[in-house]
Amino acid sequence: MRYDGRYEKSKRQTKIETNNRKYALGSATIHQGDTIVSCAVNLSDSQDGYQLKLVQLIAPMANNQELTKKQKSSELFLEQLLNGVLSDTNLGGKKLHIEVVVEQDDGSFLAVAANAMYLALQQACDTLTRRNNQSNSGISQGFAAIQVAFITPEIPLIDPDRHEELQALVEATVCVNEAGEFLAVQFDNNGRPFGINELNGVLISGTAVAQEEIQELKSHLYTPFTPMKEDKVIVIATGNEGKAREFAALFEKSGYQIKTMKDFPELPDVAETGQTFAENACLKAETIATIIQAPVLADDSGLKVDALGGLPGVHSARFAGLQKNDASNNAKLMYELTDVPDEKRTAQFHCTLALAAPDKETLVVEAEWEGRIGRIPRGDNGFGYDPLFVIDQSGRTAAELTAKEKNELSHRARAIKKLEEHWLEWLEGVEE
Repeated sequence: MRYDGRYEKSKRQTKIETNNRKYALGSATIHQGDTIVSCAVNLSDSQDGYQLKLVQLIAPMANNQELTKKQKSSELFLEQLLNGVLSDTNLGGKKLHIEVVVEQDDGSFLAVAANAMYLALQQACDTLTRRNNQSNSGISQGFAAIQVAFITPEIPLIDPDRHEELQALVEATVCVNEAGEFLAVQFDNNGRPFGINELNGVLISGTAVAQEEIQELKSHLYTPFTPMKEDKVIVIATGNEGKAREFAALFEKSGYQIKTMKDFPELPDVAETGQTFAENACLKAETIATIIQAPVLADDSGLKVDALGGLPGVHSARFAGLQKNDASNNAKLMYELTDVPDEKRTAQFHCTLALAAPDKETLVVEAEWEGRIGRIPRGDNGFGYDPLFVIDQSGRTAAELTAKEKNELSHRARAIKKLEEHWLEWLEGVEE
């Protein structure tokens, strides 16, 4: 039994968050005991390959020379690992930017960093696969790392914390793939000779625990999905039944049924990390279509105010903060336009629809609804910015329209009309 109550082969309590960085292709944060490591992966237009950045924010007390040595050896370990797992990865002429941030090191940080990097890389490669309709963009095998320490020559300890590291005679970080092959191994014997028994103990115990860790890490990625096999079904990427009904009328005329996200509760949430409405709509539609192997329609909508340079735009739902709140968003909008005269308060509700299907170029249509921003909210029939959006023709706000009137005039209604002109020919090669 160890000083903290763990058995020799027991890890510390672990908490894993994935897809937790809004603008990253892939991201993960792992809390293992009091060690905290985050990794984010992005892409740039450059030659194939990767660029690694390791940042240690809060390190244990040590002199600068020791920290520099540890930083370099850690980077070398991660680079050796990356060379092994990315050698056959098709990045389409792009470069991966991989940033690993050690927020707090309380032992075994290098193994935790490698595991966070696996999760972030796998998400990023999966995203690239879906975007590019490629079958070989991903990492072929999962991998995981574990740290092993000997405080006495006989017994290897798994996942040592900082207290145990300081007492260790020998410690090592071992990274293996699902086939049991070593991708990277790093030893630190503190200048002390060590024997074959300790070497075998590190490799054997480290390999067994690391392979178990691979399965644990993979459980935090989305669950493999059995593709749909139904004909004449289009999935609407929303759980909003009212919105789904608007689209149902369009597709049912041609004999198609619809399903919504409520029919697929096991699907992962798709983070809307795009910079435009079209990017977000395509990302959602293409991601889900690739997973379920069926046509998927997604939309992204919002308000664009000319005096604010197009804001709130893609941030419409969270203009006032991370929590969606219509009243707060409207209050912030009125505040931002306090000194803007009526004639310069022009705005547009925007809607982008993206219809994606496996092995097809995504069909994208866009439409806008012109208006201006009023000075006080009016009407009870709408939601979001409807009480402030004044339609020039009538002087009423969108929230003062009946449901029938809004469904004829709105940005979504206009986008649906555009979609109606093209979707069947796009999907079946049949003119409407």
